[in-house]
Amino acid sequence: MIFSLFKKKSQDDRVPAAKVVRVPAAQEVTPSGAPVSAPAVGEEGVGAPVTDSHGFSSADFTDLSLGDLDNGGILLEDEGDPLQSVVEQAAVLYANGQDSVARSTLEDAVARYRSGTTAERLWLMLLDLYQMAGEKESFESLSLEFAKVFEKSSPSWHNACAVPGPAPDRVPAAVFRGDMVGNNHAAFGILADSLEKSARLRLDLSKVQSLDNEGAARFLDLLLQSAKRKQPLALLGLAQLEHLLSAKVVPGQRQDPDCWLLQLELLQRQGQQEAFEEKAVDYAVTFEVSPPSWDGHRVQPQDQSQAPEKSPEEAEGGHVQGDVYRCVGEIRNERFPDLKDFAATRDPVVVDFAAVVRIDFVSAGALVNVLTPAKQAGKAVFVRGANRLVAELLALVGVTGVARILPLRK
Repeated sequence: MIFSLFKKKSQDDRVPAAKVVRVPAAQEVTPSGAPVSAPAVGEEGVGAPVTDSHGFSSADFTDLSLGDLDNGGILLEDEGDPLQSVVEQAAVLYANGQDSVARSTLEDAVARYRSGTTAERLWLMLLDLYQMAGEKESFESLSLEFAKVFEKSSPSWHNACAVPGPAPDRVPAAVFRGDMVGNNHAAFGILADSLEKSARLRLDLSKVQSLDNEGAARFLDLLLQSAKRKQPLALLGLAQLEHLLSAKVVPGQRQDPDCWLLQLELLQRQGQQEAFEEKAVDYAVTFEVSPPSWDGHRVQPQDQSQAPEKSPEEAEGGHVQGDVYRCVGEIRNERFPDLKDFAATRDPVVVDFAAVVRIDFVSAGALVNVLTPAKQAGKAVFVRGANRLVAELLALVGVTGVARILPLRK
C-alpha cells in the first residue's frame, strides 16, 4: 500500500494549510488538497503554525480508514530527506497498533543512521517506544549511546511515566448499544465478537432503554457461553437492566420466560442468593417447571460485578479539565465532541497529550478539523506533552497547520 502524502518542501519551508486525505478501504490511498511536508520534531516544538494571509482549509477525515496494513507494507513517498519517510512509516505503524513492526523499523534505522536532525528524531521515537513498553534496560542502553552519538543530554527514564504504556492487565471494555431486542443484530453481533476475542471483558449495560423476551434470550445465551468458558465478565450499569426486567417479570403471569431466566442469572452473578431463591420459587410456581439451581462458582468477584464507572479524568479519550483539554490513553475513533466549545471560550487553547499512549489516524484528523476554527480566529493553539511517536503522527496528518506541537520533555 502506498501513501502518496508528501511532496518536496517549498523554498521558504512554510507549512501549507491542513490537507484533506481520503483513504478508501482496502484500496490505494490517494491525496486530495494541498500536500504537506511533515516538519521536524525539535526540542521546542513540532513544526510551526501557518501565518500567511490565505487562512486555513479544514480537513475532512470523516471517511478516513487505514484499512488492513498487511505485514506493515507501507511506503511513504518523500522527495526530500530520505529519512523523513522512515519517520512517517514508523509513526503510522505505531498508530495502527503494529508495535513490533514499528520497533523493527526504528531499530534498523537507529543502527544505520547516526547523525543529523532526522536521525535524532528516529532515536527519540525508539526511546519513547522502549519507555512505554517498560523496557528499562533497552532504554538505558540506547540512552547512553544517544548521548555519545549526538553529544547532548539523553532522555531519562522516569518511573512515574507521564505517558503510561498499555497495562498488561487492562480489561477491555464494551458498551451494549441500542435496545436489547431480538432484532438488534448489530449490538449482539458486536458483543459476541468482543466476548470471543477477549479473555476478560467489562460490559456497560447502562445505555439499554428497552428489552423484549427474544432479546433477553439472546443476551442470556451469551452470558451462559461466557460462564461455560469461565470467562471473567464484569457487568456494569445493571440497575437500568434490572429495572426493565422487573416490569416484565410478574409472578403469576406466564409470559416472557427468558426475562425471568435472565433476571435469575443476573442475581446469581451478583451473589444475591436469598433474592435468587425467592425468584426461583416464583418462577417454578408461575411456569410449573423446575427453576435453575444456585451455583456458588458462578458468583462474580465483588470488585468486578460492582466496579464503578471511570471518571472523566480516568476514561480514555478527551475531557475538559480546568483550563486544559486533557486527552488520555489510546485514542481511537475519537471526534472530540466537547473540544469545539472548549476552544471557543479559551485563548490560548491548550490540549494536553501527556497521558496519551497513542492516537489513530482518524482521531488525529478529527483533531485538525476541531482546532481549525480556533486557529482561524487568531487564537494560540498548543498540543503539549505528546510522546515522539504521537507527535510525529500529528505532524504527518497536519495538526501543525493549526497548532504548535510541544513534545514531551524528559
